[in-house]
Amino acid sequence: MAKDNLKALYHLSRMPFELGRYDSARVNRDTEWKRLHEVVESARGSHSPVIGVLLGTYGSGKTFLLWQLADDYSPSNKTGVVASHPIRLVDPEQKREFIRNLVLRLFRRGFDLDALVPLFKVAAKARKALPSAVARFAPLLLALADAKAAPVARRVLHGGRALKSEAAAGGFPDAVQVRTNDDAIELLQSLQVLVRWAGIDIVTLMIDEVEFIDGLPRTQRTPVFDSIKHLWDQEVTLFSSGVDAAQMVVILAATPAFWQTRSQQLRAEAHRPESIVGLRPFFDRIPQENIIAMPAALERDEALELIVSRMSEVRPGKEELIPFTSDYVTYVYELTQGLPRTIIEICATVLGEAARRKVKKIDRPVARNILKDLLISYEPVAANT
Repeated sequence: MAKDNLKALYHLSRMPFELGRYDSARVNRDTEWKRLHEVVESARGSHSPVIGVLLGTYGSGKTFLLWQLADDYSPSNKTGVVASHPIRLVDPEQKREFIRNLVLRLFRRGFDLDALVPLFKVAAKARKALPSAVARFAPLLLALADAKAAPVARRVLHGGRALKSEAAAGGFPDAVQVRTNDDAIELLQSLQVLVRWAGIDIVTLMIDEVEFIDGLPRTQRTPVFDSIKHLWDQEVTLFSSGVDAAQMVVILAATPAFWQTRSQQLRAEAHRPESIVGLRPFFDRIPQENIIAMPAALERDEALELIVSRMSEVRPGKEELIPFTSDYVTYVYELTQGLPRTIIEICATVLGEAARRKVKKIDRPVARNILKDLLISYEPVAANT
């Protein structure tokens, strides 16, 4: 009923304020957008991996920006960049084998395997002698281009296991399962080699919510950084051996509070380097210019632009603020202090309930009453969090 009312009352084809929609128009963030591209492009011709960091408070739009960045590099055969969609750095369920878990999630949720298949077909035609470093797992990826072998290959890439007979039939008899961190690194490097054969220069990994490391037991936090350092070192070894492969870029997204805490930890424990073996080398590999701090809040006019753009996407040809009023936008901005995620949450709640109640005009009093009736309270977001 509410959906029908959205169309009848407001001429909206669907709810315009949906969290998790990453195909909507980007509002502002132009500086961060440009700098993220500069980090990725800096890998062209680089002799070592590149790490960039995007800092922003929860709800400021980090994940949205990473999704849009990945999509901006599609199709990869035109941009020369294969980019994953963002995945979490840490899976809440993982206990060990951090890199294995991360790489398998990249192939399960980050990379669009269907989009990679055309690249593997080109690589198969241009096939050269496989470097020994990727000899086991490159055939597994090439099997994705074979309609018969692809289902079994996908099973292995998603963390499962192939029977020896299935793997032999698919052409990857030595890669029946990704068992260890080193297997996972070889799989990732196999991707870098094969897409390079297809003309790709860069493979970019979008890694979100780095602060989830703090949810791990203390004894597991340092090994995460140790694992990233190991991945970095293996990448350096690959290129120093003369292997022709697409260079790796890792974009990490984290909260400023997490990053500041880790920086303070380094300064406080400088006299005890053995306690932060993985942390210091990890930080040392990130140039200061590759750390991008994103403002938490939008300005009021940008908040208005966000609301109007979301509504215009589902009301073609019209950019009016209707059914919202100007004082409604001011009210929402006051509640959220410009935090994009909270703006979207409030608009979704208010618009949905107003449609259910068949309210044609939504102003400050209407919005306040709806939130009060639904027992929803939004405390202003502190500007320095």
